[in-house]
Amino acid sequence: MGYTKPRYAICVPCDCLDAAGGELVDGFLLLKPVNNIKQTLQKLSSKNLNEPLEVKADYKEFHAFTAVFDELRGRLHNSFLQSQRFSADASHELRTPLTILRGHVELGIAELESGSPAQIRLRLMGEEIERLIDITEKLLLLSKADSDSLKLDMSEINFSDVVLQMVEDAQLFQSNHSITSNIEPKVLWRCDKNLVYQLIQNLYVNAVNYNLPNGWIDFQLRQHHGSLEFSISNPTQEVVKDLTGRAFERFYRGDSAHTRQVDGHGLGLSLCIEIIHLHHGRIVLTTEVGNVVRVTLTAPLNPPDVWFG
Repeated sequence: MGYTKPRYAICVPCDCLDAAGGELVDGFLLLKPVNNIKQTLQKLSSKNLNEPLEVKADYKEFHAFTAVFDELRGRLHNSFLQSQRFSADASHELRTPLTILRGHVELGIAELESGSPAQIRLRLMGEEIERLIDITEKLLLLSKADSDSLKLDMSEINFSDVVLQMVEDAQLFQSNHSITSNIEPKVLWRCDKNLVYQLIQNLYVNAVNYNLPNGWIDFQLRQHHGSLEFSISNPTQEVVKDLTGRAFERFYRGDSAHTRQVDGHGLGLSLCIEIIHLHHGRIVLTTEVGNVVRVTLTAPLNPPDVWFG
């Protein structure tokens, strides 16, 4: 009986493959199905886990292999859905009782003697309730962004005027900080005004919370080739090592040893990145000499008509 060359082989020297990859010099297909699977899996993200894997496996030996990955994709998709639904449901359920609590606290504060210990305690309770309401609102927005259900109400705004108003308010209320700005006039941006206001408000609050006692905040805005560039920079006590890489993670607040006295809950910047992505822009955090932190966002002035509702 003569020797029959195996139809399928897996381990071969790299120099047996031609330049195209996946073809053996003697005509046998080898790595092409593996490369197809690899390229398909590289395209997966939390946004498209609901789409079945379209992998063409030329050999029946790969069918079970691709079926396992497709089953894993389905399980991951279900896990993401459950997580998103939990955040959305929890936020919805918490909003009503927290709003009722806030109303009772405000009524109690008004009825008590001004400056009395009881009124001070109620004011502290009210501040914590406001903090919880803010967290639930941000979690609800983030869960909508995760499930691609956060719709935009687009209109053209004079972004220069919005930023100038924020600068004027900062100069009026932030007596401990020096406020400077360089705002190019008439930067017209087609965007969701409410979300964009929340975006720059979060950046400003972040700059206040992580500033020096007698520090400064600088606003910059310019437009260039159909895009805007807006930045807020401020000095800080110390730049933690993982700040630039993790600043936009949810609930990240830096080294707890240095930030436990800082107000906030670590959701502001993570919400900022979701808002700017919806406007087809990007946001980055950089550090400069002298423990200066700068957050810069760029976005097209007229983004494509996507995500509208």
